[in-house]
Amino acid sequence: MNAGIIFNSRAHLLGKYFRDKGENFRLIGYDVIDPNITCLNDGSITHLIAQRPEVQGFNCIRALFRHLVLKEKWNRSIICRLIS
Repeated sequence: MNAGIIFNSRAHLLGKYFRDKGENFRLIGYDVIDPNITCLNDGSITHLIAQRPEVQGFNCIRALFRHLVLKEKWNRSIICRLIS
C-alpha cells in the first residue's frame, strides 16, 4: 500500500499530484483549510487532522496556571481527545 502523512497545511499539493498521476495513494494531512477540504472530498486526501489551536492554547494556559498559582506538579504531557 502506498501511504504517507504530511505535517503541514500543504497536503493538498501532494494530494493533487498523486490524483493527477492516477496513483492510488492514501494521504493524511494537517489543517482544515479549503484546498485540503476539497481534496478530502474528492478522495485525494483520505484523512485530515484538525489541530484546534484554541483548545491547545487553553490547555497550555490552564497547565501554566495550575503549576504557578496552585503549585501543582508539572505534567509534561497534555492528553487530547481524538474526534472522528
